[in-house]
Amino acid sequence: MSRPSLSFLSAAALAASALPLAAAVPAQAANHIGICKSNAGCMVVQHTLPGHVAQAPSDGVIVRWGVVGTGRFAIAPVTYTATNTVVRGPATPVQSSSSNTQESYFAVEPGIAVSAGQSFGLLLSPNAQIPVLSPVAGADVDNWYTQPAVGQATPADGQVDQPVGTLYEAWIQPDADHDGYGDDTQDGCPTDASTHGPCPAPAPAPAPAPAPAPAPAPAPVSHVAPVLRSVEVHGTRLSYALNVAAKVTATVERRDAHGRYHRVLSLSRSAHAGRDALVLRGKHRLRHGHYRVSLTTVTATGDHGHRALVRFTVR
Repeated sequence: MSRPSLSFLSAAALAASALPLAAAVPAQAANHIGICKSNAGCMVVQHTLPGHVAQAPSDGVIVRWGVVGTGRFAIAPVTYTATNTVVRGPATPVQSSSSNTQESYFAVEPGIAVSAGQSFGLLLSPNAQIPVLSPVAGADVDNWYTQPAVGQATPADGQVDQPVGTLYEAWIQPDADHDGYGDDTQDGCPTDASTHGPCPAPAPAPAPAPAPAPAPAPAPVSHVAPVLRSVEVHGTRLSYALNVAAKVTATVERRDAHGRYHRVLSLSRSAHAGRDALVLRGKHRLRHGHYRVSLTTVTATGDHGHRALVRFTVR
């Protein structure tokens, strides 16, 4: 009996077997097709892919994902606990995709929780197919011939450390109140875990105690969300514009030789409305290399703005 596997067929073999859409795959885009031959399904993890973020940059939830392939698929966060060994988290609902040349997109609501640094496993049902780019210098793909169970450390039982690229992706949004709904598009009240609709109206203020001359009602607090514009980095000088005064927190991460990012600096300051700037420097200057800086904002009244992410290079 042959061993179940995720096998890779060359473009020439595909043409000979007359698989659907194989001839339509551009040579520069994909030159192999991966086929899951396991009756129990397979899993592929794109551990690294130069020029792309392969791990979750921060905690949040998966709200949308996409795949190029034919068959039934799902996506799940995975944590590498040892070399080529992962613990798999819960997966998105299984979805059908019908093209080896066009990406299919799927919304996930509520989202699937993901932690900073986790990778993403693509779960393939039996006989599902995905285009594969090969070779891709610096890429790393690991394969499981049987889909790992949720919560169990599972070594890869297929090909590992393959220098290839696979065509799937995930969108992550923050989930400040941990209710499973992405703060940007799914949660109407990111500060209240009891609802993902509009925030409930505040309770009315109690009636003032009887007095000869009642005090005037306090003026309502104005809530304006901070908005970052014109975010730029020149050397190590970060400049930006704000519509209102707010506390700005800049988190700087440096990319290593494997494409992973590691935090090297975090700065906070109170910024005024309008143009402002911040020098990205701690006890020491930033070394030469590739970086990204994440900006978050919050006003004195507790209004949070959307996170901004900028990549830059120190030469």
